[in-house]
Amino acid sequence: VRRNAGGLAELARVKVAEGKPGEAIVLYSRYLRFRPDDAVAQAEFARLLIVRANAENASRGERAMAYDAVEAAVSKNPGDRRLRATLADFMLKAGRFGAAGEQLDILLADDSTALADDGPASEDDDAATVAQDRDALALMRARAHLGLGKYREAAALLAGLCGFDLESGSFPPRDPDTSPADEKPAPVVYQASVFLSALLEEKLRSPAGARVVLDHLVDTSPGDFRSWLARANWHRSHDEL
Repeated sequence: VRRNAGGLAELARVKVAEGKPGEAIVLYSRYLRFRPDDAVAQAEFARLLIVRANAENASRGERAMAYDAVEAAVSKNPGDRRLRATLADFMLKAGRFGAAGEQLDILLADDSTALADDGPASEDDDAATVAQDRDALALMRARAHLGLGKYREAAALLAGLCGFDLESGSFPPRDPDTSPADEKPAPVVYQASVFLSALLEEKLRSPAGARVVLDHLVDTSPGDFRSWLARANWHRSHDEL
């Protein structure tokens, strides 16, 4: 059977192409018992399990299986940034904040590659894509800091994402000739702003700073109802509505 194990991996790939991920998972699992060092198959197996684990009806066992498979895939494919980021996300959800931070530090230490699905980014990755990926990773790193009670470290990362100066409690002055863009802010900027305002309010005892952050969010994205709602909720919590 070991001699013919390669056929299991090929059949698993056929099942994936046919839209039968459940059967493919069983075949990959059998194959990897015979060929545990096959890094490519391990990554393919892990990606199938990630999809299953992200389903709304996924069981705890399925999520645990995905976690183990992704951890194994990263150890065999250390250059696959997408898999490493997924592992960090699993770790955050499992409350393993220190371990998640270690994975994210590895990713953030490389300032020239985006999260390509097949490993390191190619020369075709432009600066905007790389910046967006790094911002998403920084947001995750802030969550890891928060989970460890490192509030100032988390705030520093979040402030950097939305342009807030923690020392002065303000944003840089705007060019008077520049009008705010009447559109939604980048998802990471919105999340970082809301996250930072809550952190300033609840952990760093700076409600004034929280208010400045939310005011700036509305001023720079007046066409996004979420910004107005976030600020309205802050005012409501302070009995100002």
